[in-house]
Formats: sequence, structure tokens, C-alpha cells
Amino acid sequence: ELAGVMAQCDLAIGSGGGLSLELGAIGLPTVLIAVADDQVEPCKAFHDQGLAWYAGNIASLTPDVFQKTFEAFVSGTASRRDLYHETQKVFRRPGITHVAKVIQGILQAKKKGVPRLVHA
Repeated sequence: ELAGVMAQCDLAIGSGGGLSLELGAIGLPTVLIAVADDQVEPCKAFHDQGLAWYAGNIASLTPDVFQKTFEAFVSGTASRRDLYHETQKVFRRPGITHVAKVIQGILQAKKKGVPRLVHA
């Protein structure tokens, strides 16, 4: 149900945890806020790859900075459109093509005599 609700939105404000992946998967332009220290780097990575905007860590994010970031995000129609298109490229690749390439790589490695992995 949540994905359906999210898909009806024009934009989102989310945390940098698993929710950021869900928002990206449906292509929803998002402003991310790290709510835990281990979310800072993933939020920065989303921002650096053009998948979301990163507003900052909640522990140090002032209301003024957040307001300015959010207002810029809302008024930046082209930026939100770019986020949408970038998430489409990253999250909606045909999965079967990727899986087929991985399987093909494994088969080629076996043919070249690469030793099999042994699990202990």
C-alpha cells in the first residue's frame, strides 16, 4: 500500500535508510535527511549520483537550512525532473539482462579454468 501512496506524490522528504531505496525505485524526487550517523554516507552517495537531494544530518540540520533546501527543491522543477529520470535509469534497468550477464560471466570463468569457490 505504501508504494501506491508514494507513487501519487510529486516529491518526498525521507530518511537515508531503506526508505531512500524505495523512493528511488518508484522514481519519486526526494530530499533526504540522515536520521542516524550510518545514513550520512548513503545520503551523500544518492546526492552525488543525482538520485536525490541531501539536506544534511538531522542532528545538525537547522530549520532555516532545511527550509531553504526544501524551497529550492520545490521550485526546481527541472532538478526534480532530472532526479526522476536518473532514478529511472538506475532502478528500472531490465533485471533479466543484468542476471544474464552475471551468469554468462560465471560460465566464461569456468571455461577458462578458474577454480570453483569452495564454501567452508
